[in-house]
Amino acid sequence: MRLLMMLQMKLQIHMFVARMCFLACQSRDFPVPRLVIICVDMPVATRPHTRNIVVLISGAGSNMLALAHAAQVEQWQRTLGACVACVISNRPDAAGLQDAAVMGLATRVVDHKQFSSRDAFDEALQAAIDAYQPALVVLAGFMRILTPAFTAHYRGRLLNIHPSLLPSFTGLHTHQRAIDAGCKVSGATVHWVTAELDHGDIVAQAVVPVLPGDTAAALGARVLGQEHLLYPKAVRSLLQKLTTEPTPH
Repeated sequence: MRLLMMLQMKLQIHMFVARMCFLACQSRDFPVPRLVIICVDMPVATRPHTRNIVVLISGAGSNMLALAHAAQVEQWQRTLGACVACVISNRPDAAGLQDAAVMGLATRVVDHKQFSSRDAFDEALQAAIDAYQPALVVLAGFMRILTPAFTAHYRGRLLNIHPSLLPSFTGLHTHQRAIDAGCKVSGATVHWVTAELDHGDIVAQAVVPVLPGDTAAALGARVLGQEHLLYPKAVRSLLQKLTTEPTPH
C-alpha cells in the first residue's frame, strides 16, 4: 500500500511538470522543444514479470543507446515484458553513462582499476549484474576480456556485437584487416559470448560493401550504422523467443 501511494504521488508530480511544460510552451518567448519525454521511474524490482536487460559499456556506448532507444520507442516493457534495467561501465568517465542517465536509465560503475586481479573484478561485476536478475546481459563496446567463470555463469544470456563477419577477423583492427585482405564485403555479427574470444554461436549478421578507396574509418562508420540497426533487432528477436529459463547456446 505504501509503495502504491508513493507511485501515485510520483505520477501526480510528473503530470504536474508535464502540465507546466505545456503551459510554458504557449508563450511566444519559449522555444518549443521537438520532443518532451516524461518518465515515471518505477524501481525495477516493482515491475511485474519484467525480463531485465543489463548493458555493459566502456566508452560512448552508441550501441547501448540504439538498444535503449528501440526499447523505449517500441515499448518493449509493454510488448515484450522487457526493459533495459541498468547500464554498467568499467570506466567512471565513460561518456555513455551520462547519456544513459539522460534517458532515465539506471547506471553503475565497477572500476576495473580498483581490483588486483581479473577474477576479482569479474566477481564484483557479476554481483552488480545479478542484482538485476537479468534475462540478457548485452556487451556494447565493453573492452574487457572476461574470465571463463564469468562467461559460464551467463551462458545462454551473454551477447556481444563484433565489427566483422565472424568467423573472419576476430579480435581488434577488423576494418583495416578486411581492407588489407581485399574483402568485397564486411559487416557486423551478434553472437553468444563464450570463454573463447569472438567464437560463440552466431545470432545475426549485417553485411556492408567494402568500397574502392575505403579507409578503416570510413568502413567502420558504415559498419557501425548497421550495428545500430542489427543489435536491437537481434535482441528483440531473442526476447520474443525467450522463456523463463533461456536455452543454453
